[in-house]
Amino acid sequence: MNLQLKYKEEVENVKCDDINEEEAGQYKELAEQMIEFAVQNGGMGLSAPQVGIHKKLIVWEGKENTFHIGFNPSYYADGKDTNTVEGCLSYPDEQYFLTRKKSIRAVYYALNQGGKLIKITRKMTNDEAIVFAHETDHINGITIAMIGKKL
Repeated sequence: MNLQLKYKEEVENVKCDDINEEEAGQYKELAEQMIEFAVQNGGMGLSAPQVGIHKKLIVWEGKENTFHIGFNPSYYADGKDTNTVEGCLSYPDEQYFLTRKKSIRAVYYALNQGGKLIKITRKMTNDEAIVFAHETDHINGITIAMIGKKL
């Protein structure tokens, strides 16, 4: 599949559907392509709606520069506020100032070797927390242009 990035209004207020276990395998392939796309374009993460797929799927760069795949992700505030300046592949050459949590409790599903979705809950901090929140916001139709101040 040749991924086509969606821009600005195309990713705002998008509603995404959960991914069930039966379809997770096919979306794992998409996620691997999304990682490659993000790396090639200097992104730290990418969400499925950014490539025109309205499913709850994200990829993000974690610790030690490794990318992760998250099915049906969500997060909860778990720390103090931090001010951040963020960019987004869907808003090229733009940066936004916003406030995020320095620490979050991330909840997502990963596909194990047996093809089963397993629930993962873990604390994320600093850049990983910010990127995870940014990408998870996308699958909920929220973008940095909607919640931040353009610089």
